[in-house]
Amino acid sequence: MSNFQFKNKTILIISPEKWGENYLSKHHYAIELSKENEVYFLNSQTNNTLNKKVITEKIAKNITVIHYKKTVKGLLKLPSAFIDLQFKSIIKEILNTINQPIDILWDFDQYRFPNSKAFKAKRTIFHPVDIMKQIPAKIRSRKSNLSDLTLYLSNEIIKDLKTCKPCHFINHGISEDFFRGTNSTYPFISKEKINVGYVGNIQSKFLDWKTLKTIVKNNPTVNFIFIGPYQNSNLGGDNLFKDIDFIKLQYNCTLLGSKPANELTEILPSFDAFLICYDTDNYRKEVSNSHKLLEYCSSGKVIISNYISTYANKQGVLEMVDNNIDLPLKFKNVISNLDFYNTSKKSEYRINFAKKNTYKNHIEKIAQLINSLND
Repeated sequence: MSNFQFKNKTILIISPEKWGENYLSKHHYAIELSKENEVYFLNSQTNNTLNKKVITEKIAKNITVIHYKKTVKGLLKLPSAFIDLQFKSIIKEILNTINQPIDILWDFDQYRFPNSKAFKAKRTIFHPVDIMKQIPAKIRSRKSNLSDLTLYLSNEIIKDLKTCKPCHFINHGISEDFFRGTNSTYPFISKEKINVGYVGNIQSKFLDWKTLKTIVKNNPTVNFIFIGPYQNSNLGGDNLFKDIDFIKLQYNCTLLGSKPANELTEILPSFDAFLICYDTDNYRKEVSNSHKLLEYCSSGKVIISNYISTYANKQGVLEMVDNNIDLPLKFKNVISNLDFYNTSKKSEYRINFAKKNTYKNHIEKIAQLINSLND
């Protein structure tokens, strides 16, 4: 019987987001895997001034970022054979750079490097974690069919995926560091007011600014703290000034900007509640799951949220509305009854739910799935 483990392996991660100060699933998996493996993280966007096709950057003991020059635009419109040809020379350079067999190719990107076989990895994982309407289903389906295993975190992501390969639900993950506890105090946390946290890319087009503004205006005595990029970052952004300027002008709002993961683990327990406020009218599929949710849960504090389909049947995790028109009233009702929503029993339930979804646990489960392929 096979006994695959993520130990002493060479792993190449293909990411649609660059390595930077802000971490998403791709970055967290890289960090967790690097504890017992050699990890190469392939940046999808690079500095156009590069003189070479590929350069490397050692950013941690077992993590090397590989930067490569962008390919030509408009690849999605070309036949598969031509797309593969555009990536052929770059893949050769990447393999020469790594200079050892790849045990696992872990692919989070939904259209770059569509021919995963070209990397000659022993096993390939296709792991789409975002809804990307602009990517034709046939390209993602091909990626899945050329991989050994497809992982997903929302049914919406694989609805139009036509694949003959096994697909398995793996929820968003969370680092074990979020459960170490802290007694730190911070100047932006008020001792007299209720402190509500929002963590994430504040430039994201998925935010429901209309509802968010209503909540802020209707709760002048609540201290709102926004943690996340509101200027250029490795996550990109769509809203650079207009709505963010509104937040800057509110006396009950504070923009902290990006915070590294090690600081975030200490800050979150200081809050009384958390808010998720995405635009479900226009992006219901895209916001069908949320990475920040588990980090919120790790604090044990109540989470007030728009509708998130992945959690529709998970009682006790979220205080969720079906329609955002009801979110301002829901927010006010919860904030007015924090003693009820933050009881030790309810808090413990949220914390335990988050603990079940650590990256370590997910990686162990994925190893079992790989073992099932070998049997």
